[in-house]
Amino acid sequence: MVSLVIEWDFEEKEEPFQLDLSEWEAELKKVYIELELRIQLKKEKEKADQERLDSEEEEKISSEEKEKTDQDRLDSEKQDLLYSEEDAQTYLDRLDLEEEEKISSEEKEKTDQDLLDSEKDEQTYQDCLDLEEEEKISSEEKEKTDQDRLDSEEDDQTYQERLNSNQSETGLPEAIQTGIGELNGLPLALGVLDFQFIAGTMGSAVGEKITRLIEYATREFLPLIIVCASGGARIHEGSFSLMQMGKIACALYNYQLDAKRFYISILASPTTGGVTASFGMLGKVVIAEPEATIAFAGKRVIEQTLNIEVPEGVQQTEFLFTQGAFDLILPRFYLKRILHLIYLLNNYTLSFV
Repeated sequence: MVSLVIEWDFEEKEEPFQLDLSEWEAELKKVYIELELRIQLKKEKEKADQERLDSEEEEKISSEEKEKTDQDRLDSEKQDLLYSEEDAQTYLDRLDLEEEEKISSEEKEKTDQDLLDSEKDEQTYQDCLDLEEEEKISSEEKEKTDQDRLDSEEDDQTYQERLNSNQSETGLPEAIQTGIGELNGLPLALGVLDFQFIAGTMGSAVGEKITRLIEYATREFLPLIIVCASGGARIHEGSFSLMQMGKIACALYNYQLDAKRFYISILASPTTGGVTASFGMLGKVVIAEPEATIAFAGKRVIEQTLNIEVPEGVQQTEFLFTQGAFDLILPRFYLKRILHLIYLLNNYTLSFV
C-alpha cells in the first residue's frame, strides 16, 4: 500500500494562492510505475515458481514412470525367470517320469522273470517233495513190513527163546549193565540200559539189578547215574515187570531223601513206557540228548489205539524241554565235563577225601 503525504503550505504570501499539481502527478506517476513494476515482478516470480513446481511435478511423474517402468521390467524378468524355472522343472519332471517308467518296466520284467523262476523252482521243489514223500512212504512201508516180519517171527518164538537169542546176539545177560566207576577221579554208581537187548525193556531181572545198584550206592554214599534207552516195561513178564516201577521208585526215595545222595538221569533215544514213568524222570537233574524220542506211549501205539494222528515233534526232546520236562539238553560230547561240574557244585569231592 502506498501512502501519499501532501503538505499544504498555508502561509500567507504576498502572491496569491496557486495549486501546482505537476509535481504531485509526477510523483504519483512514479509511484504507479513502481507499483506496476512490483506487480510485474510478482507475476514473473509466481510464474517462475509455477514453472518450477510444474517442472518438479513433471520430474516426479517422470521418476514414478521410470520406477514403474523399472518395476514392470523387473516383473517381466521375474516372470520370464519363473517361466524358465517352470520349463526346467517340467523338463526334469519329464525326465524323472521317463526314468520311473524305465525302472518300473525293468522291475516288471524282473518281477515277471522272478515269478517264472519261482514257479519253476516251486515246481522243482514240489517234484522233490513228491519224490521225498514217495521215498518216505516207501521207506515206512518197508520198515512196517520188516517190523511186521520181525513181530511175526518174535510171536513165533517163546519168551525164553527170545532171551537166549538176544543174549547170543548182544553178549549181554540182560538189558542193563551196572557197575562202579570213576568220573574224573570221582567214584560213582552207574547203570546203562541197552536198547539192542529186547528194546531195553525192563523185566524182573532189570528191575532187580537197578534196585541193587541203588541200594549199594546208598550204603557206600556214592553218586548215581542211570542212562535210559528203553521201550518201557517188558510185556512178556506181565505184572511182574510193572512191579519193578514201584520197587525202583522206593529205592530211589531212600537214596535221595534219607541218605541225601545225588541221582542224575540221562535220557537217550528212545525212552518210553514204564521207564519214563518211573526212574527215568525221578532224577534230581534230568538230562536229555538232542532230538531224542521221550514219551510214555509210543506214537504208533497211540495212533493204533486211539485212531488219531500224533503231530510230528511232540515227543521230541526240544518240544518237551519247552514244556519243562527236563533240566538240560546235552550232546554226549559234553556229558563227562558237565556231569563232573554238577557233582563238584554239590560238594561231592568232600565225601571222598
